[in-house]
Amino acid sequence: MPRGINRREFLKGAGGAGAAAAMGWLRPGEAGAIPGVFRWASGSEARALDPARAITTGDSLARCWANGLLRFKPGSGDPSDFELDLAEKWDSGNGGKTYTFHLRKGVQAHHNMGELTSADVKWSFERLRDKRLTSIFRGRYTGIDGIETPDKYTVRFHLKEPDGLFLTKMMNFQGGYILSRAGATDDVGTNYMWRPIGTGPFQVVQAKPKEAYILEHHEKYFRGAPKIKRYEYRIIADINTRILALKRGELDAIYLATLPKRLLDALQADPNVVVEIPDSDYAASLHFNLRMKPMDDIRVRKAIAHAINRKEIVDLFHPMARALYSVVSPSAVGGLKPEEVPEELKYNYDPQKAKKLLAEAGHRSGLRLETAVSPLPHIQRPIQVIQQHLAQVGIHLKVNVVEQTVYLRGSREDKYPLVSYGGKRFPHAYDHLFEWYHSKSDVKLPTRQTNISHYGNMAGNVDKLIEEIGRISDQKRQVELAKQAQIQLLKDLPAYPFYTPLLG
Repeated sequence: MPRGINRREFLKGAGGAGAAAAMGWLRPGEAGAIPGVFRWASGSEARALDPARAITTGDSLARCWANGLLRFKPGSGDPSDFELDLAEKWDSGNGGKTYTFHLRKGVQAHHNMGELTSADVKWSFERLRDKRLTSIFRGRYTGIDGIETPDKYTVRFHLKEPDGLFLTKMMNFQGGYILSRAGATDDVGTNYMWRPIGTGPFQVVQAKPKEAYILEHHEKYFRGAPKIKRYEYRIIADINTRILALKRGELDAIYLATLPKRLLDALQADPNVVVEIPDSDYAASLHFNLRMKPMDDIRVRKAIAHAINRKEIVDLFHPMARALYSVVSPSAVGGLKPEEVPEELKYNYDPQKAKKLLAEAGHRSGLRLETAVSPLPHIQRPIQVIQQHLAQVGIHLKVNVVEQTVYLRGSREDKYPLVSYGGKRFPHAYDHLFEWYHSKSDVKLPTRQTNISHYGNMAGNVDKLIEEIGRISDQKRQVELAKQAQIQLLKDLPAYPFYTPLLG
């Protein structure tokens, strides 16, 4: 990296790519740096580079090549702290059921694909809502009744009903990215899986799934060409290999989730390495499949919760993790703080109570359960500790370690009675609640998102509370309703929240 440009300046020059995400960075000294090139690595592979089909890693990377009509201000993760991006102004009408965006003129798409117009914006949201694309973000946009383009630079959204959070869905996050239709080979841009055509500061020039993604600067970027000419994202699964590459000067930065304390201490003691530990809205929970026995019995779910010692899980990664007591991260707008969760709903470690609940549920001799887990350390290591905890109360949990894609697929196919699953969402409680716990987000429905417990259709329902949060624009009231929903979820216990990896 050129001398004198630190990480924040790099992000600013790159159009704020990644600035809104809670990410961990390590930066070496200048030795080994290549002028104009930024090289970084993570252990997580992207499921896709197309923002409509990407989650977590792919979505974080999408900020490099795609824009929203609106965007987070660089360096901010506050959903109320946004600014104009592809739109130069917007207005609403019809009682909050109509939103009109006026586009910047002259915005150029990648690879000389021409100017971005209102037709591209309309297409981006229509493909997202098309069943053929199977986007997990489709459910966020079912409230759109229609999209019209009065002229080349105007796009108007008609909503089925007022949506107090509609503007957050137009931001550069998850489904809010805009792509150019010019390079699409069919109606839904199937070919955009690994080579999306956006308008951002970088354009994808090479994609090797499970290996590396190479981006080059977009000379016609409407905010000005970025200072960094080439952006390389490499996938290096092994933590030690990643750290070694950083120290050798082969990388400028690395991303490390839940780094063991001994490695963290060693890195912080290295004068050539800068360690940043940000906050995170990642929420990891043990999700119970409410369609499968014995998880349909709340006594069994409570027994499992009381059998788990959160502290031991957090201690695995201290200080890069914290205990989680609600299904929504406390850093999200409307997320319950630990002190706001009633003691009886924290399900604190109590193995004797766990055994008593199992006996009451008719499982005095114990249970045999099975699950799958990804080899990623922040997913695998906690479930291994949970496996030990459950064994102490007579629950024998078989853990299958499988590839990340197999793990994700199995989590959605009712293969296991319980699954450890987590992720980051838009930093507002509504998105966490809707995508994980609304009945319309059930993974078995066409609008499927991440409701893998089937809650809402089984063992309780907070749909009305979630829907009301989305309808109103009063943030104070949104927060009140979100906290009510979380309390009810903790009572029904479709999932047991246990920790947040701070570099998640």
